[in-house]
Amino acid sequence: MPNPLLLSEADLEPLVRDPSSMDSAIDALELATVRYYQGRVRERGFVDETQELSPNTVVQLSFAADDGQVCGYQMFAEASGGMDPTLPDARFVTLLDPATRQLRALVDYRSLSPLRVGATGGIGLRHLAPPGARIAGILGSAQQARGQLQAIARTVPDLERARVYSLTAQHREAFAREMTAWLEIPVEPVATAREATEGADVIAVANASGGPILDLAWVKPGGVVVSIGGSRMPDAVLQGSRVVASTWDRLVNREPYASAIKAGTFRRADAVELAELTLGSATVRRAPEDVVIFELGVINIWAVATAEWAYQWALKQGVGTRFSLSE
Repeated sequence: MPNPLLLSEADLEPLVRDPSSMDSAIDALELATVRYYQGRVRERGFVDETQELSPNTVVQLSFAADDGQVCGYQMFAEASGGMDPTLPDARFVTLLDPATRQLRALVDYRSLSPLRVGATGGIGLRHLAPPGARIAGILGSAQQARGQLQAIARTVPDLERARVYSLTAQHREAFAREMTAWLEIPVEPVATAREATEGADVIAVANASGGPILDLAWVKPGGVVVSIGGSRMPDAVLQGSRVVASTWDRLVNREPYASAIKAGTFRRADAVELAELTLGSATVRRAPEDVVIFELGVINIWAVATAEWAYQWALKQGVGTRFSLSE
């Protein structure tokens, strides 16, 4: 077995910067999602908040996956209250040989994370975007919003333009300029969430405000909303919208679903899991005008699957640095 491979942020930059890389990332993560749903992947999680390395800092070892072909785990340090994206070398994936458990690669994950979130949104959009969709609305202008628009551009073939709203005008204007140049579609910054949403066929809510910023009355009939991370849908989502979730378990701790599940007013039959959608074993829209909400919660094996996808790309490209722990 060759020495393990170190893949840095600089090594991965060509992959991350190529808009078309989203296509194969979606393929890889859709396969991982189906394997997870079929019980072919084992995952574990470990979080130890009792052993502090420095004040207010904890280490998390989590997202282990093993399906006989891919094996590894994600590790990251975070300040209490959330990940600090400015910390260098604080988030990476360790890939192991599935047969021997020898170290195969250390892969930077900070640069891959927005692409992973975009790709998992793209899985749903491949199946949920309404036919002839032409306009996208983006609520948020940070890295995760960037990944979502990239996925929309790669999965919605008739996309003509996008509108972006975020609280800070400077941020949304910079986002619009960058994405217009990168994806070669016109992106317009707008002053309100309503302006970004009304008339859009596909809406990505990639904002961490904590409270709802989207009114479902703004969403056109037949539209699809992708809600990621800390985004929160309004309570009206429980009445009339069709809901797709990464897995049912991810809704149990996510509002407004958690309270409704506890009260018995939102049940397993009220949501479709992502793998059910991709396998064609469940129907989402009952009518073309149904609004669909895709709640993009994390499936733990996605980080390892993304790193494996990047590792295979690196082998083909001949990038990365070989190293040894025994020399």
